[in-house]
Amino acid sequence: DQFGSAVALSQSGGELFVGAPFEDSEAQGGFTAPQALALFAGPQAGQREDSGAVYRFRVGLAVGEPLLLEHYLKPVGETQDAFFGASLAAQGSTLAVGAPGASWGAPHAGGVQLFRSGGGAWALEHTLYALQPGAAASLARFGAALALSGDGNRLAVGDPEATAFGTVAKAGAAHVFQRSGVQWVVQESFGAIVPRQNDRFGFSVALGDPRGDVLSVGVPEDDSALEGLQRQSEVEADPNPTGRRDAGAVVRYVRSGSAWSFQARLKSAAPAQDEFFGRAVVTTRDGRLTAVGTRGQSGSASVSIHVY
Repeated sequence: DQFGSAVALSQSGGELFVGAPFEDSEAQGGFTAPQALALFAGPQAGQREDSGAVYRFRVGLAVGEPLLLEHYLKPVGETQDAFFGASLAAQGSTLAVGAPGASWGAPHAGGVQLFRSGGGAWALEHTLYALQPGAAASLARFGAALALSGDGNRLAVGDPEATAFGTVAKAGAAHVFQRSGVQWVVQESFGAIVPRQNDRFGFSVALGDPRGDVLSVGVPEDDSALEGLQRQSEVEADPNPTGRRDAGAVVRYVRSGSAWSFQARLKSAAPAQDEFFGRAVVTTRDGRLTAVGTRGQSGSASVSIHVY
């Protein structure tokens, strides 16, 4: 089941959401813990391969208090190979669940489902469909990475296998959606200034500022040999854009008024081959600090975290 592939905590720390993207039950929707236990005793368990699931636990705030399973969530619609729960983002009464293998809009293009809590239950509010068609089921399609703003009204979605300009395979993309009532509408889409094949822009995403006006996007297979921070003109004039294979990068955007703008590309101070800088990224609530994770440099088992 790969229980624990993704996790999310509520702002208070009193709720823990755990993704299990390879779980196989064919159930759909939200269930309380007693309903889930009855479900698993019946014939529906184990009949929809890799549909995925999310488990919601109540967390005791005192040391030593046990976790209490309260809800069990499943994707709604065509669920085979959806990998529901591969990514998670929680804020207030809103939970966003990534299903990067879902076939809701196109075969295996990926999707995101948003659930709202009320009256002791969690129910599906809205489904976001991939903006590009898919192919084989993958954990790196639309919905592979998620981030919610502090007010819960803006959602960033990574799509690291998206094709740029119809020709640059797996260059990647990221999208920002805004809540409008019970609907979510795309506000902006982002891609690399100079898209390159297999860069996987959108492998990770993070939102800062209470309204989500700061966006950081991980590009773990970026090959540039430049160090530190670059402005847009420096990225465009990069003299060695393929000098460090899979060194990685993070691109940071800010929103002012109704417009998003490129702020900087973040690189390691000493980019190394196969470092995969940007595999994970998180931004503080005020948007002032961004932490970036790596997979480890070539020939080394160590990993590192960089703070900007």
